[in-house]
Amino acid sequence: MAVIRSNEIRVDNVITKGVVKDIRAYSSLEEALTEIGSNRATLLITQPVQVNDDITIPENIHLKVIDDEDCYFEIGLKNETTETIATSDGAQTSYSYTFTITPLFPGTVKIDYTIGGSSYEATDDGSGSISGYQLTGTIDYRNGNCSLSFSVAPDAGTDIVGKYVPRVVLTINGELEAFDSVIFRGQGAVAGSPKVYTWRDTWVGDEVLSLVDPTQVSLFYTREEVDDRVEGEISNQLSLVVGNISSPIVDLELINSINLKAGVGSVEFSRATTATYIDRYGVLKYADIDEPRFEREGLLLEGSSTNLLKWSEDFTQSEWWKGQTTIQSNVTTAPDGSETASKLVETTDEQYHVIHQSIEATAGTTYTGSVFVKAAERTKVQVSLVDESSTHVVQVDLTDGSFTSIGNVNFYQVTKLANDWYRVSVTWTPDEDTTLWFRIVIVNDNGDIYYQGDGSSGIYIWGAQLEAKPFPTSYIPTQYTAVTRAGDICRLQFENNHPSLKKGNPFSYAVDFDVFRRGLFDFNQVVLTPDFGESGGVNHYSLVRVDGKLTDSIRYYRDGGGIIIIGLQDEITSGRIVVTVDENEKCCGYFNGVKKAEKTMSLHTEGSDTTVGIYIGSKTDGSSPLYGHIRRVRIWDRALSDIEASLV
Repeated sequence: MAVIRSNEIRVDNVITKGVVKDIRAYSSLEEALTEIGSNRATLLITQPVQVNDDITIPENIHLKVIDDEDCYFEIGLKNETTETIATSDGAQTSYSYTFTITPLFPGTVKIDYTIGGSSYEATDDGSGSISGYQLTGTIDYRNGNCSLSFSVAPDAGTDIVGKYVPRVVLTINGELEAFDSVIFRGQGAVAGSPKVYTWRDTWVGDEVLSLVDPTQVSLFYTREEVDDRVEGEISNQLSLVVGNISSPIVDLELINSINLKAGVGSVEFSRATTATYIDRYGVLKYADIDEPRFEREGLLLEGSSTNLLKWSEDFTQSEWWKGQTTIQSNVTTAPDGSETASKLVETTDEQYHVIHQSIEATAGTTYTGSVFVKAAERTKVQVSLVDESSTHVVQVDLTDGSFTSIGNVNFYQVTKLANDWYRVSVTWTPDEDTTLWFRIVIVNDNGDIYYQGDGSSGIYIWGAQLEAKPFPTSYIPTQYTAVTRAGDICRLQFENNHPSLKKGNPFSYAVDFDVFRRGLFDFNQVVLTPDFGESGGVNHYSLVRVDGKLTDSIRYYRDGGGIIIIGLQDEITSGRIVVTVDENEKCCGYFNGVKKAEKTMSLHTEGSDTTVGIYIGSKTDGSSPLYGHIRRVRIWDRALSDIEASLV
């Protein structure tokens, strides 16, 4: 099955009268087309439609395409396809292969292989490049041609396996073809013999559709805005859907300010300490106590964290051990715009050129070390966490931000900032109490870390941080002692902004968000909750939460045992969560417009349902904080329909 979705609901003014049929009234697209053909009706496709591989459109049906660059067809993805590229002989390092089903959907290509007894997975970047441990390559999404180059040959006898998702392509009578983002241009109708829609796997570029004058019936595809030229029954039907969506009782935009477009009262924001953030231009900024922080992705919300390193910007201090390196202080512009960045300079010794600081780490606690680095004469760096028995490293090319991991690393990340700075982080969980060193090592042009230095070359460094978190949080400056940044609390009053939580009172939420890395870590993060506080108990809440290692999913909790799973694992880095609860306590969860779950769950609020507020990004006491961003929060005093929930 394929799925067709559209963003177009503007109706051309040449069709303003007549019968209007909604796709929701039919069990299939075929049934709908047959009926509207005999009734000279206009079909509104207001929700995704599943179709068979081939559909024959009756002869008296004509396809209407509006001349609008915002009009598109979105074709659903097929399932992931797996193919064996080759079996390694232990010596060959270059491979060429053509995937069977084309075109390929960008960003879905994975290459699985084995080196040194360890399994690795390389991925494509959506632009035709493939990268992974000891592997670079290219992929032509149109024809499936793939080229792979290994720095080290994969283990002999092991398979090199390719995985990908094919695009699904629409054709009409073999002439009109389109994939998900192709824009249809032109106006009129496709006339003539019955049309056959075929879903096949063929790459097509932008196609221009030549159309004749519209006659008889038109087939329209929908989007959220309704043109004010729409008249009669068309306007009435569309206004029901769009009107419900566009009338939340709370509409809170958090793009670059706290903007309560709809709602009662004001948003309360607090944080007990100052904090830092990266503005939309990639420059590090400082926020005062209780000042919200807005990054490119929206309002930054974090729980507390402590930078365990001393003298995070002054590397001349004795806490920083220098091995065959020296420090030149205040020599260039730092990520915050100040002239406080240092240069880590190699000596003339033939040795490792390193600087590090240590802490005493606790078994089972996950730690993340991070530092801002920039190329000088040297353009490569290793950032690592080293315990008494192992080393966990990410190596970065500071000319382009490309990186590889060396050794067993939980997680690593490279983020580009303004002025060619990068923030590099590495994450590790020691399995026993140990001394843990956060280490920065210069790498020469040949990729060596043990080499004869020249006494003047080096890299720029600034803002080192080591924290007991499974990912890097916002930078916390320190001097002679560790410093803690307090968590963010964001609250909106419950009264008049949320219906009663007792049975019989429907409501819906929609939240646009992103969340920092979870994956391997048991780390739960609240997105939104009307919180009853501690006195309410576990059977008194309505909570949207991103759960960590044990479940690795987005969940909506209705009471102590009532749960629906809205998204799983890698689906949930960012997107839009929608939760609806109707008068019979049927709860539905949607992620990025797709319905994921449905379940009837009682909230068990027989007594008072008074809450302490609607909390965004944490519970009332700051527990289970979100580490991520919120861009928009909407609340309705009704349960949105499936169609409405998919269009918000």
